Amino acid sequence: MISTTRTAMGVSQSKFGRFLADAVGRDSPFPASRVSEWEHGRSTPNRRVREACRWVAAHDAACEIREIDHRDPDYYSKVERLIVDSQS
Repeated sequence: MISTTRTAMGVSQSKFGRFLADAVGRDSPFPASRVSEWEHGRSTPNRRVREACRWVAAHDAACEIREIDHRDPDYYSKVERLIVDSQS
């Protein structure tokens, strides 16, 4: 999921590490080498990082695949539903 999410965002491992650090409230960015380890299955990100990736993936799916407009008043509940559905 890490590689797929990063690729969908179209960013480098370094930028993705900064994005994830911001998403989980970490002061320093995750280094590109750590992102690479996650992408290649050499280590597993913690739960908060995985949840941040799920959110990005669901957001991407909501906007592009399901054509849910981010201005929709029920946007967040619809994206949360995508996350729940993707886990079953």
